[in-house]
Amino acid sequence: MKKTNNYLKKAAVACIAAVMTVSTAFPVYAEEASSQDEVQVYDYEDKYLWYVPTESFTWDSYGCLADHHSQMGGTAADGTEFDFDALVNSPLGESIISTSKNFILYSDEYGAQEYEYWESLGIRKEMHDFDDKDHKWATFTPMEAYEEENADKTYPVLFVFHGGNNPIYAAETYGYAQLAAKEGFICVMPWAQNGGSGDEEEGTTLDAEVDRIMEILREEYPIDESRIYAAGYSLGGRSTVREAVKHPNMFASITVGGHNLGGIRQGETYSFAEEEWDALNETPILQLDGEHEMRIKLPYGYDVTGEDSPNALNRWFEINGIDREVTLEECQEIVNTTDDYAQKMLGLEADEIYTQYYDGTAFYTADFYNEDGVNMIKIINVDGMIHWMTQSMAQASWNFMSQYARDTETGELIVLNQDNEPQLTPQEIDYHKKGSFIQEYTMEAKKGEEITITIKASEDVSGYVLAMEDGTELPITSQTEEGEDGYCYWTLSTSVNQAGKAMLHLTPVTEEGEPSALVLPVLVQ
Repeated sequence: MKKTNNYLKKAAVACIAAVMTVSTAFPVYAEEASSQDEVQVYDYEDKYLWYVPTESFTWDSYGCLADHHSQMGGTAADGTEFDFDALVNSPLGESIISTSKNFILYSDEYGAQEYEYWESLGIRKEMHDFDDKDHKWATFTPMEAYEEENADKTYPVLFVFHGGNNPIYAAETYGYAQLAAKEGFICVMPWAQNGGSGDEEEGTTLDAEVDRIMEILREEYPIDESRIYAAGYSLGGRSTVREAVKHPNMFASITVGGHNLGGIRQGETYSFAEEEWDALNETPILQLDGEHEMRIKLPYGYDVTGEDSPNALNRWFEINGIDREVTLEECQEIVNTTDDYAQKMLGLEADEIYTQYYDGTAFYTADFYNEDGVNMIKIINVDGMIHWMTQSMAQASWNFMSQYARDTETGELIVLNQDNEPQLTPQEIDYHKKGSFIQEYTMEAKKGEEITITIKASEDVSGYVLAMEDGTELPITSQTEEGEDGYCYWTLSTSVNQAGKAMLHLTPVTEEGEPSALVLPVLVQ
């Protein structure tokens, strides 16, 4: 039996002929063109990975990233329906894929390819207690920390808490760990149960894990205890609030993603005792959500948790010395009457409201300052984004949190800087003019049966080399057709005579050398 990538077949530029026009099978991500022939499709080389079946979704029956992420989107507060194809065909979609590539291709989170991926980013991944599924955890440490000349250097620590049902392997795709080398911190991902049922007993599982892991970090890693941070998404966002309250002098700053700031979900009654809240010192906090979360988180006034959301924000105003209070009704009125679109997306009055731009996407932002002019609360609603993270969202989170430290003896907050400059001008979309863009390929075939790959390629590509993962080259036949859009359309054919999962490495040949290979998993029976 031969099985092709049906998602790609449905979405691809399907016409491979001598006379061609640009297909709009992918939704257009471009300004209005003067004619249909000038419409630009936003392509990127790894777009095909959205539709490649992966075994990494061990916690549910999702077949590929598109299956999973298409269910992470919902209707926005203004009634706008979520357009999954538009997300895939955008810089935001490319950003999601950039941090998901290893997760999609390599199902073994302990495998050699997985560790090699992190080493290519200058990061050493280590799994701890991996024989205990309830207590395993992972660290991502800059490789420079192991160099002799850095023996006396210490590094901040960022705890990242995973979402509901997500294994920590999925949390690697949030984008935080990928920043470890660039930003110089140690990323820690605990498994634990994350307080999944909402009761305190299960929540203390993670409380105990954080304490246990901190003891190990103190003994075995060069950590800077004045700069411990926490971030999480979805249920992990809830856990971030809980752990900040349970460890009031530990975290210098936190990010709550895909969740409200109260540490409770819709319908939950669990809350913290007043003395627990009162013990929490000043803690700068970022709320980071997507416009198309599967359940509305922003703007305020339209959160599915109703009054709980503004009440939680008021609590954080108190904690952080901000003389302000909001009500559900006031937030709803702002959304319904304001002429400021960014404010409409946030539902708040703030000291500053503005729009940042990353990945070709608007990040609607509200800042709140204390009486000393320190930005203690930041709230961001990401235009068009689903209930997940991107690299740029993780970067925005780190930019905020890394401004703060904490005195390890007194617990007092220390402001390191307030120098981060937001990107306030929309970036010009970089349409990828060079590259190899997979349109369709055979995902399942019998031994010796033909495997075909169709590719839209820029004119600088003169050929392709196809090899197994061990470097063994495969014979290929190729046909090309030149399209009127300036691209060449290739059809490659090969076969594999060994049963099993074959990871085909497709390497373009150009005058400038051989770019990185595209990896195509094929199940050979």
